[in-house]
Amino acid sequence: MFQAKKSPLRELLSTRTRYRELEYSDEYSREFLDKKATQGDPLADELITQMDRDDLLKGAWRDLIGVVIKEAETRGGIYQQFVDYCYAVPDWVDFSLMKASQQMVFTKIPNTLFTGAITFFGGSFVPSALSVAASSQFVEEGGPRLIESGTFILKPALGMKPGSIAHYELMRVRVIHGAVRFFMNKKRGQHLGDGLLNDDAYINQCQLAYFLTSFSFIHLRTAIRMGMKLSDEEIKSHHHRWQYMGYLLGVDLDLLTDSIEEEKKLALSVLKREVNPNITDTFFVEMIKDMVDELGENRSQKFRDKTFLEFKAVLLYAIGEDFIGGWGMSMDEPGVPEALKRAKRRIAIIDFFQRQKPIAMLQYYIVKKQFLSGRKKLLLSIETTGGEDTLGNVGQEKKPRSPMLKKFDAAIARLELR
Repeated sequence: MFQAKKSPLRELLSTRTRYRELEYSDEYSREFLDKKATQGDPLADELITQMDRDDLLKGAWRDLIGVVIKEAETRGGIYQQFVDYCYAVPDWVDFSLMKASQQMVFTKIPNTLFTGAITFFGGSFVPSALSVAASSQFVEEGGPRLIESGTFILKPALGMKPGSIAHYELMRVRVIHGAVRFFMNKKRGQHLGDGLLNDDAYINQCQLAYFLTSFSFIHLRTAIRMGMKLSDEEIKSHHHRWQYMGYLLGVDLDLLTDSIEEEKKLALSVLKREVNPNITDTFFVEMIKDMVDELGENRSQKFRDKTFLEFKAVLLYAIGEDFIGGWGMSMDEPGVPEALKRAKRRIAIIDFFQRQKPIAMLQYYIVKKQFLSGRKKLLLSIETTGGEDTLGNVGQEKKPRSPMLKKFDAAIARLELR
């Protein structure tokens, strides 16, 4: 059967670089990334320090940005500087270029959410970030956090300009990151997993670059390798939107790339620094299964087991067995090759229909309406921080450790010994 030739961009995103083939680029050398790993977010960190001096670090994480905006109106100073930075749109930002990506988000559900979820779990490959995950009770909130990640991906589809829902959300997450660094630094060296962090900063620039490239380059690569047919316009649009999102999240300007080709260099360089296949643990597969079971609590056990098997298959295919060998998963595992074929076939079929313009436009308006009205649980605009996390509780015992957290603690302890 005749197949249209892939564009250079699609070709670039069609293959995965194996772990043993990773190399630092000239632009993103080991020395450059090592320096970035010692840096947090100076503007957000100065803001949080001032909030502490003004006795404003109280209450829930979710309310911090509201306090910042209020203080900007009354006190000015660093509060106004932070708001001004976020509201100032750099010359390189083109909101019209983002439209294709924004429409793609709402017209390619559930495919974008599925491939996005695979990307989400990529965070488990960064050992140096596990201290934050353990101390902020992240594992306890597994299911809700996955839903929150979904809304984080979806909100930008409603608009990215200053004053929009997505713009406010990105400002809020940036302030939360600053607060997490502030409170964790108070007990530096005492958190479980700090040994994996070494001398790097919490939520540092190298980690931020890792997550940015995960949701941009790696997400696009996963989508295309799984059978989604994205146009060059959609690829460029997705990349540009995430660069602006990175800017709002406080990623350094020299880590924001001009093209997907440049971002590939950054992504592979960061992967080489941050990921070590030997520092992984089978616990993370158990954590994924628990999340799948929680999200599918109203479905049959057979459906949940099938979904879990597909998740494993796609992780192995999209991320690579050579990256996650310590998770105890293998493409030779019974049922995995068949599960991958099912997932790829389903995604390709859904993508075919979603590329038909009448269907795509109808879905765009339906999903947008559902998102705004909160009719679907997955699309609810729930709080980014999850639960009732309050300021100052990071790394402190709020309640006895649950069985899940105890298992997570044991996994991190094993990793620190390797």
